[in-house]
Amino acid sequence: MDLELTYQNLNFFEPVVDTTLYQEETAESIVPDSCPDIARIVLTTGLPLVTERIVQEGKGELSGQVRAVILYQPEGEFSLRRLDVTVPFKSTVTGSEITSGSRMIAIPTLQALETRILNPRKVLVRVNLAVGVKIYAPISLQLCSQVEAPEQAGVEQLQESCRTYCTVAVQEKDFTYSDELPLGNGRGGVEELLDQRVHFRCTESKIIGSKLIFKGDAELHLLYRTADGIEGADYKLPFSQIMEVSELGENTDCDLDIRLTDLRCELGSDGGNLVYVNFEVLAQAVIREQRELPLVRDMYSTVCPAQVEYQTCRLWQRLGGETDHQSLRELVELERAVKSVLDVRVDPGLVSCSREGGQMTVSQPLGIQILYLGEDDLIYCAQHQTEAVSRFDCAEGAALLTHCEGEGDVFATPAAGGAEVRCAVSFQAIGIRRDSFVSLKNCTLQEPDLSQPETERPSIVLRQMQPDENLWDVAKSCCTTRAVILSANELTDEEECYGRMLLIPRVR
Repeated sequence: MDLELTYQNLNFFEPVVDTTLYQEETAESIVPDSCPDIARIVLTTGLPLVTERIVQEGKGELSGQVRAVILYQPEGEFSLRRLDVTVPFKSTVTGSEITSGSRMIAIPTLQALETRILNPRKVLVRVNLAVGVKIYAPISLQLCSQVEAPEQAGVEQLQESCRTYCTVAVQEKDFTYSDELPLGNGRGGVEELLDQRVHFRCTESKIIGSKLIFKGDAELHLLYRTADGIEGADYKLPFSQIMEVSELGENTDCDLDIRLTDLRCELGSDGGNLVYVNFEVLAQAVIREQRELPLVRDMYSTVCPAQVEYQTCRLWQRLGGETDHQSLRELVELERAVKSVLDVRVDPGLVSCSREGGQMTVSQPLGIQILYLGEDDLIYCAQHQTEAVSRFDCAEGAALLTHCEGEGDVFATPAAGGAEVRCAVSFQAIGIRRDSFVSLKNCTLQEPDLSQPETERPSIVLRQMQPDENLWDVAKSCCTTRAVILSANELTDEEECYGRMLLIPRVR
């Protein structure tokens, strides 16, 4: 007898690479003729940028550069000057599961950055880089959701709903922001831009149909030199973008990473009261969706033998989500007595997770840099490493999807023995577990076995359901149906079948 099987396609992305690449790069640079000689290095900051990503069969490649800014005290001067150095880098990951259709997410961070003076006109910059790389490969599964057969075939099918939590989209979008911003405090023009940094804060994201709409602020901080000393300026630059994604439902989570691929800040020609800002941005979205999938787990026929083929699928499930907001206070020791704090920055590293029994410890490394004026009226820098830690319940066999970001402004004030730094961070964690599901892959019906005369087949069987059985197993083994067994025993629910002898009539 002919059977018609209805299949549904489940298309998603599976993470096949989740690693961190560590490397050290160095570069030498000569001080331009227009700049004075170096007497002392005060501070080196860096902006890691990924400029190209290529995914091929079996490997993924990325390249980029670290834009280092060296602030130094020239010979015979007390203020700071700026020197720019570019340090290129390349990285490669390999894996047999990487395909040409895979998508790569790359997040570069600086572990260490230092500058050594080779002579008053030449420096050596050394960068320790950590690049978090995730590669998602496209997966397509064909799952049987319905078996249709003629009524005389006596087909019984076990249909169940399977809940999944799949990565359904890995998308990205480039966008550019340009503006002209006022600079200075009215007491004179800006002589030189010393440093700049941008932090993106997403305040809203939602998916409507096939569009991901996200809004937020680019928080720009500028450090500059005037005739009166070192000053800073902060700006909130709003952005709103639309990213095209696949048609999705309502039960989605979006992990959105927004980072720079280029940054340009230049003083205007009007005496330094304006700054022209241009930055290029890459938004990377990993979207996961909860779905209910109807599956045929098993089938048989009460009329004729069935040849059934099964498949086992390992699918993720969402267990729940938590958020932990923390306010951090950290005392940073300073080598010299501080007269005033000129600038403070907190740079996050890559988040790491470790298991401790039934909990996961999530750690966010934080690199603190404080630029301050000592009581001798010289400018100094202090660096300090710390971490924010949060703990989440996580059952054995489960894992966490984690994200950590800074909240609000960073403050540093002089304190006994140094400076106290205050900031806030937010941890988000989603618990996931990978479960195995057995479903029907294919089935065929064979001709009925007529070798056993109808009169020799028992019309009724008396047996007890075993603890490791369910009513489906009993009905299948006896070539009958669950409804017939319940009716013959005057029962309404499967739970009533346990621990008692059951009358099991043969289906005619």
